[in-house]
Amino acid sequence: MNDPLHQALALERRAADRTASKASNLSLELFAQGDLLPPVAEFDNNALPEWSDSVRGVPNAIIRGALFAAIQGKTRRYMKGEVIEQGDGMTIRFTGMQLDQSDLDVWETLIHISRHTPKGEKFYVHAGAILSYLGRPRGGDHYRWLNESIDRMVSGAVRITFDDRYSYSSTMLKTWKDGLTQEYFIQLDEQLLSLYSLGWTQINWAQRDALRGKPVALWLHGWYCSHTSPEDISIARIQQLCGSSNRNRDSFKTKVRAALEEIKNIGAIANFNISRNGVVHVERYPLNTLPGF
Repeated sequence: MNDPLHQALALERRAADRTASKASNLSLELFAQGDLLPPVAEFDNNALPEWSDSVRGVPNAIIRGALFAAIQGKTRRYMKGEVIEQGDGMTIRFTGMQLDQSDLDVWETLIHISRHTPKGEKFYVHAGAILSYLGRPRGGDHYRWLNESIDRMVSGAVRITFDDRYSYSSTMLKTWKDGLTQEYFIQLDEQLLSLYSLGWTQINWAQRDALRGKPVALWLHGWYCSHTSPEDISIARIQQLCGSSNRNRDSFKTKVRAALEEIKNIGAIANFNISRNGVVHVERYPLNTLPGF
């Protein structure tokens, strides 16, 4: 076809092919370098770190807070410049429809698919391929679910502030979509990807997939995978950090206990204990948290 949309699509595909060819030759020594740090700490390297197909590489700053909350999708709400609870000293504000753990699955997967593409460059992908990576069927309901998740991340605005001084604002990604063919061009936010430079974790995808539909377990799995030697943490603090909408402390404690049991059953932690006063102690196997570079 010679209409403008298909011509643009063909051009984008050729550009994407050239980019992929160049990216495949990148040295493994090229790593993300703290673009979000103060200007004196900026570097020019623009590739993400390497990880295998069996894991998903995720910045610690993303999985240690409530940007992707431990909620059921039906309870999501609109947020206007709200501060996201974080455990690492940075401040994240979010405006848009609240994101949940299933949205994190999609974001992780888009990064996984595009990890050999230089940061900030567009990449081509079919919606069916995204669903396959997610382990979901290619059906109308699943295409709609995926489109809604991507739309939330396109329309949501993130503002990150370091040391009460350096700030950066953007959406999480940009897209162009052919609604007939379900083809996407996606551009992940380059600066947001630079959070890898502050530390990242390889998440065992089979373990995470086994917890699908259990938001508290999914969030806790990310939290404990991102800590080599996790410190004891109170139920109240977990409740804050994960963004749960459950305000009943006893009910939430029950959910945390059940979630930790599930995480133990899939082999992500060795053991756990919750004290009478609601402090969680977890023993875990040596795992996969990597330092920032």
